[in-house]
Amino acid sequence: MTRRHGRKRSALRVLATACLTAATLTVVGSPARSGAASGVDWYTYGFDLHRSGENPSETTIGIGNAPGMHELWATSLGGVMVGQAMVASGIVIGGFTRNVVYVGDEQGHFAAINQANGAVLWKHSLGSTKIAGCGDVDNGVFGIGGAATFHRATNTVYIAANGDVHAFDMASGAERSGWPVHFSNPKEVTSYGGLTADPAWNALYVQAGSHCDITPYHGSLTKIDVATHAVVKVFKPAGRVNGGGVWGAGGASYDPATNHVFIATGNALTSPEYYKYANHVVELDSNLKVVGSNYPGLTGVDVDFGATPILYQASGCPAQLAAKNKSGVLLVYTRGHLSDGATQRLQVADITDQQFNGLPAYSAALRTLFVSNSSDSADYRRGLIAFKVGTDCKLTKSWSQQVGPNRSSTSPPTFANGVVYYGDGYGGAEHAFNATTGQELWNSGFQIAGSVYAAPTVVNGVLLVPAWNGTLYAFGP
Repeated sequence: MTRRHGRKRSALRVLATACLTAATLTVVGSPARSGAASGVDWYTYGFDLHRSGENPSETTIGIGNAPGMHELWATSLGGVMVGQAMVASGIVIGGFTRNVVYVGDEQGHFAAINQANGAVLWKHSLGSTKIAGCGDVDNGVFGIGGAATFHRATNTVYIAANGDVHAFDMASGAERSGWPVHFSNPKEVTSYGGLTADPAWNALYVQAGSHCDITPYHGSLTKIDVATHAVVKVFKPAGRVNGGGVWGAGGASYDPATNHVFIATGNALTSPEYYKYANHVVELDSNLKVVGSNYPGLTGVDVDFGATPILYQASGCPAQLAAKNKSGVLLVYTRGHLSDGATQRLQVADITDQQFNGLPAYSAALRTLFVSNSSDSADYRRGLIAFKVGTDCKLTKSWSQQVGPNRSSTSPPTFANGVVYYGDGYGGAEHAFNATTGQELWNSGFQIAGSVYAAPTVVNGVLLVPAWNGTLYAFGP
């Protein structure tokens, strides 16, 4: 797995700064009053366990007022940000009810931020690891690259950082008893996806890979028992062989109907590179036993998966998934039948690009899969593409928008209330499009002083964009 991100943009703009001290919890005293807050939770990567990227409850930002969006605030954590921001509504902190954003960066900083004004409510420094000779992130420093998840019934937010999974009280930031749980050696694996919890919150799943393929390392998907705070199962796609990284900021996808877990994997550092379950799309049961898998036969340079599969099902069609491969292909499978091979294969990005990663978003109402494209190919152009699911359950291009630089990693898209959002990588801009027609409604211009690779969050009338310069930006109408 080679570098997933492009060049960094210039100067850091800071409106609110979090000064973080190693291995400590800092509670910021007397944050600004925001009054009562309520709304919708965005509790896991992509809004749901299918990783659909759709918030079906957003009503504030829509096609009519999206063109009038402007910056509300910007808060710096200080480190590269590639993980999606989570939002919990109506959290009582310091006697005031607030909607709270939970987000981390690759320096290991993890913070709770007031969604109304960007004020930092509490913050942790959870540590980081420097990998010599690896330039995937600034100075080869890795801490938090994935998204948090939270459980409202226990008021607990979980985050993977520097080889550990932490559990914090959502209001105070205090670490729960029995946590953190150590699951990997941070000197060997440095890339962690978003955390996945089963619907009953009995288990957490966390995936791991190693940037720059520096050995020794073994990619993995680890199951942690929430009640006992213990690792109970580890799945290594390449077995005892080096490699088999499980990348993708989305973490594993989960189907509540079958309790099956879905991942896409990187190459094994042996011949063939698709040894065992490396370079595969894999379906596992809840105990990480393989149910089905497929190596689709790949051509190109560094042809592993740097993505999380998205699960979707259009009316009249079987349960499907789609996965992006760095060779530029988009693959569609029928869930429960992965071993039968892909049912559709589209060469969306250039075969030599190596940056066709991340995951799509899906609108059930529009029967549309939104795919961010990193490069121009023979049939498609860089930017954002909308694929309609036909009555034959195949994808057909509905519209496309050519925006942003060619051959750049991009953000996964997010869909809400008729609008689809997308960050154009080292172009440094967030875009909003009419999801039906493809018309561009708004873009951030030069307001974001950094590249944009993280999936945006759209909830409670606020668009949240984590940027490569270490700053979380908030926009609204």
